[in-house]
Amino acid sequence: MKIGVGISDFARIVKDKYIYVDKTSFIEKLEDYLYSAFFRPRRFGKSLLVSTLANYYDVKKKSEFSSLFARTYIGDNPTKNRNSYCILHFDFSSISWSDSIPDAIHNAVYEEAQRFLDAYDNGIKMDNMLSSPQMIDRIFTVHKGEPIYVFIDEYDKFANTAIGEILASLREIIKAGGYFRCFFEKLKFGTRLGKIHRIFITGISPLVMDSLTSGFNISTDLSRRIIFNEMVGFTHSETKSALLKLGKSENEVGALMATLSQKCNGYRFSISAPETLFNSGLLFENLVNQSGDVDVDFSKNALSDFETLKRIFSLVKPVSSLIKPVSSFAPSANSNEREELRKVIERLLNGHPIKMPLNRVFMLHDFSFRDLCSLLFYMGYLTPSKDEFGLPQLTIPNSVIEKILRSYFPILFA
Repeated sequence: MKIGVGISDFARIVKDKYIYVDKTSFIEKLEDYLYSAFFRPRRFGKSLLVSTLANYYDVKKKSEFSSLFARTYIGDNPTKNRNSYCILHFDFSSISWSDSIPDAIHNAVYEEAQRFLDAYDNGIKMDNMLSSPQMIDRIFTVHKGEPIYVFIDEYDKFANTAIGEILASLREIIKAGGYFRCFFEKLKFGTRLGKIHRIFITGISPLVMDSLTSGFNISTDLSRRIIFNEMVGFTHSETKSALLKLGKSENEVGALMATLSQKCNGYRFSISAPETLFNSGLLFENLVNQSGDVDVDFSKNALSDFETLKRIFSLVKPVSSLIKPVSSFAPSANSNEREELRKVIERLLNGHPIKMPLNRVFMLHDFSFRDLCSLLFYMGYLTPSKDEFGLPQLTIPNSVIEKILRSYFPILFA
């Protein structure tokens, strides 16, 4: 078998015989939730998960079920809902803040809406002059087939680069009546009409989703539930099995596990999870590139992350006044307070955990240092565990992340 670095198309992985770690047992668990959201750091396999689900539920893929899901858990234990939906799959991963966001969202929605009508409604033409919510309305009007399963992959990609730098524009898009919120409100309306039966959303963090709450308050966040801790990423046993499938000997597997555990392991997304996970994308890149340059490649995305975090850091309230209201988004920490924040992060870099619970809800108008640490968790730079008293504490997951933090940590205070 071969490694498909960066390939997130489930059908291609199966047909071209790339290595696949079977996560299909989670399909059963996901069916307990009609409308759900799931957040994980970069390269953890979110897009592959969405592709797997789309292939499983697509009514047009019924004849391919046996070939696609042979030798998987769900192939042997299919649910009653398999191949019973029309798939509306919005992929926002390519949208960046450098684009005109309304135009970019409009184009992505138009392309997917036309693909949907071509696949399920005899190629009825979508009017490109309609707004995104109007295009969704158009689908509700003309679609006569099976109910719709909506997938939204990387819903927050564009927003993660905008926070702090052009905050007013971001708030304009996600506020009541804003372009993005109207899109989500229309999807919610589709569930009431009975046209949309299921929705599954992925992203890096719930930061933007929380600002959309009043427009889309029907989803359940599954990200930190222990039963979904291992839905993406690899466990130790899955990693060993993958290495054996790649033709590694038992001795090679032992040596590789020691090295890869230091570089790619250490992630936990539920504080009570019994074991930590490997970042699957980082793992495969290390296996493909044995020269050690993977850390450099991985850090390219980290630079973008930390430029974003620098802007977010400007929103953080001073440590000495975390319970006081703030009146603006301007940097509010004076030099002593910034020094206090710097020491907290430096403590992490020196191998000492910080005791801090993670936030489940973010508000851009009231952003604290605890929010910053929680966002670092969602982005994969910190991971939670329990101290000796069962209280939450945060640590750095592995040597690659430590290296990146040391490299880019000064950016936060520049």
